[in-house]
Amino acid sequence: MGLGNASWPYAKLAKQVCASCKVSKRKCTKELPRCSLCVKKDLVCQYAQSARSSPGSPPVWSQPSVTDGDQQNTQALSVQNVLFLDSRILHYGRAMPCGATPGHVIDLIGDAHDIKIMSSRFFDTIQYWMPIVSKRSFYGHHLQQSSSPRPELAILLLCMKLISEVPSDDDQSPKNTLYHATKQFYQEVETAGILSFQVLQAGILLCLYEIGHAIYPSAFLSVGACARYAHALGITGDGRSQINRPLTWVEQEEIRRVWWAIVVMDRFVGLGCRGRSFVIEHPQPHFILPAEEAAWDNGIIKNNNLNTVSHPSENQMSKFALVAQAASLLGQVLEHTSTLATNPKLHEDKFKQLDRTIHALMNAAETTNIPACDPLAICFR
Repeated sequence: MGLGNASWPYAKLAKQVCASCKVSKRKCTKELPRCSLCVKKDLVCQYAQSARSSPGSPPVWSQPSVTDGDQQNTQALSVQNVLFLDSRILHYGRAMPCGATPGHVIDLIGDAHDIKIMSSRFFDTIQYWMPIVSKRSFYGHHLQQSSSPRPELAILLLCMKLISEVPSDDDQSPKNTLYHATKQFYQEVETAGILSFQVLQAGILLCLYEIGHAIYPSAFLSVGACARYAHALGITGDGRSQINRPLTWVEQEEIRRVWWAIVVMDRFVGLGCRGRSFVIEHPQPHFILPAEEAAWDNGIIKNNNLNTVSHPSENQMSKFALVAQAASLLGQVLEHTSTLATNPKLHEDKFKQLDRTIHALMNAAETTNIPACDPLAICFR
């Protein structure tokens, strides 16, 4: 007549099966707080918290809080491990973080007025040359939650502030107080096991800051971490994500841009030491390049706004699409130069092909009506 006894007439039942039974494909008896099978097998029994989900959305599986520290219980940790190690369960729900953001991080981010000023500065500067954060999503959703941001949004806001803020006269070193605080909180979020698209965006901005300020080898290692995090989210070059499944074209474009940003950084840091293997795969010819920025901001897409990697470079492409094509070519050049001695004849043919393609991209970048320093800089490398 224990809690796990299905025959107990007053047993309270859950609305869905538990995580352990779902993974093992067992018939769950749904008792609360633990089902009979989990009690019998002495397993962790965790149910989806449907109250967190909107109508029609998949169930939400909770993860340990960032602020739990050593108080994290084994039950939460076990569910976290199940979610990561068995990707099948991601077909039934999304892994969502829980818990509050530490007070000192809230103080660094500032109040609503500070966040509005910071975000405006970010979109006027950083977003112009590395557009990976959707304005529609940020102003329509994230900004509304910035007064009490969850950890995944808080780290994104903190990284946006770090990369766009002008250092004070008293702390002009790139490894300043804000950098160390941001780096530490990012590691705490990562250690807590939060799998969130906003955390990946934050990691990319943090990596860009390190690359821009030549903070090595951290920058090199951070690129690898971003690629691994993208793999953990199931993000691929065709704009898909296994966890953060895009519901709109704007979301899919944002995922695609994040993937391309990692490609750009990966190829760039490879310039310092030729022969190093890439941490993210080569873009395939059919992969879609970033769309035109105005179309993305407005949420309006037309067929002529989408081009693939194999599409000839032209001045109608967006600036970020040209940067993406240049990074793809840079990867091919680096791979080509590392195998010069293997087949001289093949080397000559490949060299001519790459040379023609690079010059075509340079011509397109020079004739476009937007600044082309980024794709040209990559081509001249």
